[in-house]
Amino acid sequence: CLNLLMQSPDASVLFSSDAVGRHGKAYWGAYGASKAAVENFMQTLADEMEANTRVRVNSLDPGPVATGLRNLAYPGENPQNVASPDKVVRSHLYILGPDSKGITGQQFEN
Repeated sequence: CLNLLMQSPDASVLFSSDAVGRHGKAYWGAYGASKAAVENFMQTLADEMEANTRVRVNSLDPGPVATGLRNLAYPGENPQNVASPDKVVRSHLYILGPDSKGITGQQFEN
């Protein structure tokens, strides 16, 4: 897959991130460590791609999103107080699209 992206004149890789990967939180150790690893890998891959290709590599922390999985994790939370997937997708499309051309190695927060 990466070979195909490297052949593209404008390709983008976007990793999903979370604030707990940058700031530890009690009882979230394994999840936080996995997100910290994602951030590190994103930065490493961005450096490698920037040196030899036009592939942009970034990450996005969408924040809380009203999904079925979140509802299971936080059953008492009012879903109207959390961003809908429709609102969050706009940030994804911007980072993946041509308007963010030249931006790589960045961690975005929604």
